[in-house]
Order: sequence, then C-alpha cells, then structure tokens
Amino acid sequence: FPVFNFFIIYWMNSSVLKTVVIHLKGTISRLGNVLWSTPLRVFLGLFWILAALGNLGSLNSLFWQHDLVSFIEIVTGAGILIGLLTWPLAFVSIILAITAWATNGFDIIHLFLILSSIA
Repeated sequence: FPVFNFFIIYWMNSSVLKTVVIHLKGTISRLGNVLWSTPLRVFLGLFWILAALGNLGSLNSLFWQHDLVSFIEIVTGAGILIGLLTWPLAFVSIILAITAWATNGFDIIHLFLILSSIA
C-alpha cells in the first residue's frame, strides 16, 4: 500500500491539516462563547439595568435607585448586554456588587454577581 502511505504522509504535511486544526480551535472557542458566556452576559446586563430601575421586587432594597450609582449600573448593564467593553465593565460590576454588599448587607445575589462578572 505505498500509494496509500504517500497520501497520508502528504496530507499530514500539507496546509490542509493545519487549516483544519486552526478551524477546530476557533470553533471550540466560539461554541464555548455561545453556550455559556453570551447568555451569562445577557443575564448580567439585564440584571444591572433592572437593579438600577428598581424592578427587582424584593431585591430592590439591596441595590440603589435614582442616584449617580444607579446611572453607573445602567451604563454597566447596557455595556455588558451589548458586549461593549466587557472586561472593564465586568470589573465595574464587581466593584458595584462589593459596594452594595458592604452598604446594604450580604445576600447570596451579591456573590452570584461577583462570580458571574469574573466569568
């Protein structure tokens, strides 16, 4: 089977295999982003917007409404929601959650916000 061996060696040394491997790396990264990162970003963005507007029901007492911090919450939520400056806004989200935790008392939602901002 020397002809078969020739084609295997040729294919292994060709740029086609390199292209396939590079394409698979991008696909895995994209699928990971679509499966968990994007829905998490949407949830986090909507949560900060709703927290700023006071539409969280019993959780409203744990966050601010009608203040400069509320405006920062809206900007943070909108930026995370549309995917604009996600790393800096995730850092702002962590700072907001820690500040809300320190001023309004601990609730498990603060911990979830911090962990989801890190992700």
